[in-house]
Amino acid sequence: MILFKILFYVLYSFAYRTNKSITEWSTIITISILFTFNLITVLLFMNIPIEKIGENGFKSIPVIFIVINWFYFIRKKSYLKIIENSPIGNNKFLSNILVILYVLISIALFYKVLNIPIGYLIFTLVALTLVMSIAWIVGSSGQINSGKKS
Repeated sequence: MILFKILFYVLYSFAYRTNKSITEWSTIITISILFTFNLITVLLFMNIPIEKIGENGFKSIPVIFIVINWFYFIRKKSYLKIIENSPIGNNKFLSNILVILYVLISIALFYKVLNIPIGYLIFTLVALTLVMSIAWIVGSSGQINSGKKS
């Protein structure tokens, strides 16, 4: 669970730089989308026929992850404890790099198993990196103060 908390903390701190109103929701939605990508990637790598899931099933997967993340992070405001007691300690740079790599690799593998052309993957990864960099540079200090929003 510590990795889950680190993932939440780092994504929360990235989102907090530009969005202080619903940062916890932005974070759990991002995590839920990544987990959806990961689940579909694993199913396709294992040659499990996903056609049986159907369109409604695919729409339900991220919603299920959002509900699970809501119960874990938001329902009892446990995300505030994660923010107050940073799970990354003195490893902020390493934690940020690992989370960024997780995000980029998750997207790359998802595109790969869906046979999406490499040009789209490169465009997506460059655009995502550019947007994250601009948000990081232009955003406020991003200093999280005990989970309280300013």
